[in-house]
Amino acid sequence: MLIAYREGIKPATIRLYLAGWLAADEKRFTRDPITLDKLTELTELAHCTAQNAIRELRAAELMTLKDGKLNFCSGVIPAAEPYIPDLKTSPKRPVPIPKTILKMLIREAKGSYLIGVMVHLLYCVSINKDKVHNEGFVSNELITRLTGLCEQTIRSARNWMVKIDLLTRKSVNQTLINQLGGCYEVNFNASLKK
Repeated sequence: MLIAYREGIKPATIRLYLAGWLAADEKRFTRDPITLDKLTELTELAHCTAQNAIRELRAAELMTLKDGKLNFCSGVIPAAEPYIPDLKTSPKRPVPIPKTILKMLIREAKGSYLIGVMVHLLYCVSINKDKVHNEGFVSNELITRLTGLCEQTIRSARNWMVKIDLLTRKSVNQTLINQLGGCYEVNFNASLKK
């Protein structure tokens, strides 16, 4: 989604995409079909905005909604291929996002905040042998390369994440900061105060 954002996908479209994952997860417990109305309700987007977003997702081959079922792209979009080395991990690696954070993201109207959180989740959250890790290194240069956001916008988004208790900066030596960027911890138990 980060490269799709760089390529022009709107923040509202990303919110609808994330809402699709939440709806698909909830569908495991119900037999209700997933509808555009359900996704609109989850995101609090205007219906016409949600319609445009679903068209944009279909055109980008990221997600389709048909007959109450969602289908997600299982591979890497062509535009993302040059950025795979920057990920320093498999692009198929799952990033476990707690539902509280996912629900906050699908309602976040400010695109830079939405993208900032997604980058930090990508680099800080992983599963290894069924254990979830929530700490990692993220550099401003990396975020700029992946998303096109300027450093001032990145700092603003990061300050917001700290303010809502989603992110904590860890103390590490300057050599590591110079090589890898700052070290951050994602707070899975954040109250996500606004």
